[in-house]
Amino acid sequence: MGKKIIKFLRNIDYHIQPVLMSFLLIAALIQVLYRFLHFLKTPWTLELITFLFSASVWFGISIAIKENIHVGIEAVYRHFPIKIRKILKIFNSLLFMIMMVFLGYLGTHAIIGYFRSQTLAPATHLPYWFLRSPCVFGAILSVYRIIEKIHGILTGKDPEFMQDELHSYTQLPENAKQEEF
Repeated sequence: MGKKIIKFLRNIDYHIQPVLMSFLLIAALIQVLYRFLHFLKTPWTLELITFLFSASVWFGISIAIKENIHVGIEAVYRHFPIKIRKILKIFNSLLFMIMMVFLGYLGTHAIIGYFRSQTLAPATHLPYWFLRSPCVFGAILSVYRIIEKIHGILTGKDPEFMQDELHSYTQLPENAKQEEF
């Protein structure tokens, strides 16, 4: 039971994302229906869609870090030796982590301000601190994923480098002849 809870918590962004997308889809469908059924008043759906999309982006960032699906210049990056690529990847990860810590810090200050002022969203009447909290949680999850990634690089468990190192060991030297069978 304890291992299942830990596994759930380690992958909580994978569990939150489908829920966010489901609510986003339902709210968008209600908004579309509103256009055809004029007696149905739903001004809150557009606001809810905006907040759900924002939360989806923040949790999606941590998933993209874990899955290593991000924008990069692979054509240039692949020409460097493995050791240089490891250094570049760690440096890039550290810079990204600094940015996420900064954004999380700013988000935390914004949430504290919303909480103190008891500001409510105009259409949904939900507290702004609650609606903006995915920014902080997404930043925290992203920093956790970046630390995982750097740890994987340093311990040799990063799939990208495991593949390259395996490939470099299986290649024959240029002057070696291949035996014919």
